[in-house]
Amino acid sequence: VFTWIENAAGKRSLKVARPGHPPRIVTASTTDDGLSLYDATLSDDGDAVAFVRGGDGEFPDEEDLPNPAGNPVPPRQQVFLALGRAAPVAIGDGHSPVFASGDKRITFTRRGELWLWAEGKATRLARVAGSVSRMRWSPDGARLAFVDSRNGRNFIGLMNADGGDVRYLDAGLDQAAEPVFSPDGGRIAFIRYLDPPAGAGPDTGPYWSLHIADVATGRTVQRWAAPAGKGARWAGTRGRNLYWTARGIVLPWEASGWLHAYLLAPDGTAPPRALTAGTFEVESFVPTRDGAALVYAANAGEIDKRRLWRVGPARTLTDAATMAFYPTLAGDTLAAIATDARTLAHPVTVGAKLLPLSDKVSVSGFVAPQSVSFRAADGTQVHGQLFRAANAAVRQPAVVYVHGGPRRQMLAGFHPSGYYSHAYIVNQTLVARGYTVLAVNYRGGTGHGLAFRDAAETGREGASEYRDILAAGRWLAVRPDVDPARSASIFTASTHCCGPCPTACRPRRN
Repeated sequence: VFTWIENAAGKRSLKVARPGHPPRIVTASTTDDGLSLYDATLSDDGDAVAFVRGGDGEFPDEEDLPNPAGNPVPPRQQVFLALGRAAPVAIGDGHSPVFASGDKRITFTRRGELWLWAEGKATRLARVAGSVSRMRWSPDGARLAFVDSRNGRNFIGLMNADGGDVRYLDAGLDQAAEPVFSPDGGRIAFIRYLDPPAGAGPDTGPYWSLHIADVATGRTVQRWAAPAGKGARWAGTRGRNLYWTARGIVLPWEASGWLHAYLLAPDGTAPPRALTAGTFEVESFVPTRDGAALVYAANAGEIDKRRLWRVGPARTLTDAATMAFYPTLAGDTLAAIATDARTLAHPVTVGAKLLPLSDKVSVSGFVAPQSVSFRAADGTQVHGQLFRAANAAVRQPAVVYVHGGPRRQMLAGFHPSGYYSHAYIVNQTLVARGYTVLAVNYRGGTGHGLAFRDAAETGREGASEYRDILAAGRWLAVRPDVDPARSASIFTASTHCCGPCPTACRPRRN
């Protein structure tokens, strides 16, 4: 069973479906009320779904909740639960619901409080000084690990499922992240990292390491630290970053200069072994249930696209005609989010063919953008997508599209993120009105490797990414099909700083 959230012209709905069966609507808006749905999650048996309505999914613990309709009483941020085919009911104020392993108890959080819903009642278990995220249940459902963020620091908290005192695992002055239980529940692995000091060279370090704590005693040992050089600074994917499987711990690392998945033995007797390799970036990954294989989304071979791949043995799961993101497993069934140049993001199951779990929405008349590259004045190679109508006049006016971020990458098709999907529509609208558009993936962005993302002199250090925008305008100006006299050197559609990738349309496993 899979669940996802759809936004159709502002009308938000949560759906669930079994492969091969039509989706069932759990809840749906009849108007564009502006209230977000997010944090959808399923119980292990797939018979219950929890989600959040109201508030801000990107900044869930804000004091002032969004009130898009300007109501005298602002809407609440509430966790809802739907059991079986019953209508959803609110179980408490908060966000980030997580089902316990093997049953239908739910933990959720609200401004540092940890709550447990069980047997029809929500009870506050504990309160911490910071905000709570990344809650993980132990395999036996007896304990809960979480990240406590306060005063610019992250700590790993651990408590029994019935509440009581919260313990912190090897608390320090650096950052702790990504707690995950061992398969037997007796240990917890987590990442520790710190920001390099001002002026530190790109190959200094180490700045991150993997630690394992004994659940019973709290004793923690460092099992491995990233050496100085490439990958010495912590970098995660756009999904979950740590899995403890029967084969070992799977984690991301940029040792090659590209973000890849590695396997580390829990005893730390050997360095991590690369599960993926090449001049491409792994955007997200998930191991199979037995840990013998790994499914990942990456831009191998096509830097401005995404496909799904599997290692153990290695093979391609999707073809070049469709982009696929966020692989998600329910048992042995694989789902993902799919898009292409003319089709908006939608959930699919992945097998011999991609089978939609819900309706596909396609747009007629959109052009397929062409992936192009050019060099900035300092020699940096820059990539982008060129939008041009096939039946256009010989010489068109042109604009350069500059995405926000900067830690983003525009793609040669619809983006899984709602905001960047809208930006893609803007570019297609300009094409329909007679413009040639060049969308630039300037340095500092993702998808092009460590050296490009952490390029020198970006931002306040020299704005070297602006050289890429200038190069884009000059590249356009000398094309025989562009009229430089009627072109804008820069078209800024967004300069805002984005937060984490939206997760609303990602399928979740049962």
